[in-house]
Amino acid sequence: MSAGDTAAGNPLFAHEEPPRFDRIQVAHMEPAVRALLPRMLADLEALERRLADQPPTWASLVEPLGALSEPLRFAWGVINHLKSVQDSPELRAAREAVQADVVQAFMRIGQSQPVYRALTAVRDGAQWERLSPTQRRIVASSI
Repeated sequence: MSAGDTAAGNPLFAHEEPPRFDRIQVAHMEPAVRALLPRMLADLEALERRLADQPPTWASLVEPLGALSEPLRFAWGVINHLKSVQDSPELRAAREAVQADVVQAFMRIGQSQPVYRALTAVRDGAQWERLSPTQRRIVASSI
């Protein structure tokens, strides 16, 4: 197993901090995405199950939705940035190896019926008036 295969050795897992472009290698890209995809989808399925058992709120829906997608969003954003500023055949190959899976995973979130129903319930419910304008925009654009 190479350093690119573990979270500890892969800067693409460090989504809580600014990207360490000086440490990111092409070898980090595919392993990071391959590890983050199933985590995100498992967390989405867990969120969908919780939504079936409780009325949705900002805290029970939007915050976890952002948290579950952020690690992959971060890694994918860094990969795309590097492709635009430091393109190479190796980088393109690593990106292309996972691109379809990344698109499919984000489409899975965007097309989730439980998430959609929960978002519309937040928009149409009494809590809407208690949300900040920014929170309302996030909910509305997510629908």
